[in-house]
Amino acid sequence: MIERAQWTEAREHLRRALRHEDDAELVGREVLEGRADCWRLHGGRSYMVTRLEGDELVIVAYEGERCRQVMRAIVEHVRTRGVRSMRFHTQQPWLIELFRDFDPEPLEYVVRVYLHGRQKQKLYQ
Repeated sequence: MIERAQWTEAREHLRRALRHEDDAELVGREVLEGRADCWRLHGGRSYMVTRLEGDELVIVAYEGERCRQVMRAIVEHVRTRGVRSMRFHTQQPWLIELFRDFDPEPLEYVVRVYLHGRQKQKLYQ
């Protein structure tokens, strides 16, 4: 179900999750320097990048199917390895409800105010 992937493969599948080129470059550096790991899930139906920060697992980027099923598998896997919490940042507030079984604690909301009008972003270039 979950297997390691190379950054070059994962990057192609994480375009929406890492919309901005700067984000993709930063995450790519973390992976290439060994501070983060890339994962292929369900035979390539989903991809994910994670990193450990002390005893907290950070889901840096996730894109694909079966998000709730993946979350269950990850929770079961990392609980036995001393991980005390998981964190992810999202632009999709409905994920909080999707993970209600895990009693998530929303920590922050990020709001951007454009001072000169909103810039339209292309999802795929």
